[in-house]
Amino acid sequence: MLTVPEGYREAMAAGNPIHIKMEFTDGTIITDADIDESAGVTLTDAFNPDTDIKMGKASCRQLQARIIVNDNTRYAHWASDFALSFGVEDGAGGVIWVPFGTFTGQRPKNTTTLNAIDYTAYDQIRLLDACADDYLDTTTFNKYVSVMLDDIAEETGLTISGTSDCIYAAMQRNMGNRFTGTTYTFRQLLEACAETCGVYAKIGGPNMDECRLKFFNIPGGTNLGNSRLVTRDEIFYEEHADLYTGLRWNQVDELTWDELETMTWKEISGYYKDANAFDGVYAPKNAGGVIGRYPKNVKTGHIYSFAGNPVMRLTNTTSHVTTYLQPIYERLAMLGGSLPMKVECLGDLVTEAGDVINVELPEDTVEMPIFVKTMHWNGMLIDTYETTAPDA
Repeated sequence: MLTVPEGYREAMAAGNPIHIKMEFTDGTIITDADIDESAGVTLTDAFNPDTDIKMGKASCRQLQARIIVNDNTRYAHWASDFALSFGVEDGAGGVIWVPFGTFTGQRPKNTTTLNAIDYTAYDQIRLLDACADDYLDTTTFNKYVSVMLDDIAEETGLTISGTSDCIYAAMQRNMGNRFTGTTYTFRQLLEACAETCGVYAKIGGPNMDECRLKFFNIPGGTNLGNSRLVTRDEIFYEEHADLYTGLRWNQVDELTWDELETMTWKEISGYYKDANAFDGVYAPKNAGGVIGRYPKNVKTGHIYSFAGNPVMRLTNTTSHVTTYLQPIYERLAMLGGSLPMKVECLGDLVTEAGDVINVELPEDTVEMPIFVKTMHWNGMLIDTYETTAPDA
């Protein structure tokens, strides 16, 4: 979870104005006045970008902005690193700045707007996109997953933290052979190790400058849940399971909970909660068949598969694999089923993709694991949280 300075929460709760700052390595600083507020700044944080739960993902946060410029010769400057910060006025003439990590920009594109550019940048997890083939060809492969994680950090220069959230037995998996296949990036290696250990990989840490291994922040679990409650007053728009599509809160208020139930609420919520809950976990072999599964006899239903994971495909005994399939299954079960939702609400810098928050519906409050968070700034801050589920 992002560390914020003292006074931040009180200033946000008061609805004080929010500012943005991009500080480039050459000393250039972009502020509110340089942003075209009609387009604003959008920051996408995808923790679980797939429709279904798929652990191990190491997704870049992406920033998109329309910036006003008066000198097109400065284009070369934009393809460099910058530190992103958001600041909320404290009500006493000052601004509480919250660092939001380092991003690397791409060469921008012209827009149809005079003296403006459309600008895209990505966070530091992009360092993992380097080719890993030389490493794979030269390293000694009789090593644990935990050692490969250390190697990835050393090879890429990106600090990897959060191993305490990993399934311990999986960290001790010994890989005796080189992965099959010809070309891998360090991101792919990290994703395979992270999935094996029952976690995701994302940018985090106090200054958002390290690669953090984590699972959803499950209330009551190893990771404490985000304490945020998104209240009715904070919500601009909400839909779930297509039930409220196109309805705003003032229209929903005209319906009683019983009337909503007649709109297939029970069928929709029941199906999706079952669809997002797993009946088992299994790991396939390279040549077909299954190395291990948990529960032992599960063969049908919604089963989490490690298919395509080169770490899991390496030959090992069924009993050893089962030692960490069981805790991974129990971790997924703790997350439980979730109702597909999309909530647009007042923004909060602390809430991030991977948190499990509470959302206040008309006559109920439900837990929502955030698969994807989209934060939009155009003078104020608006968050959109999304949770999906596999298709019927």
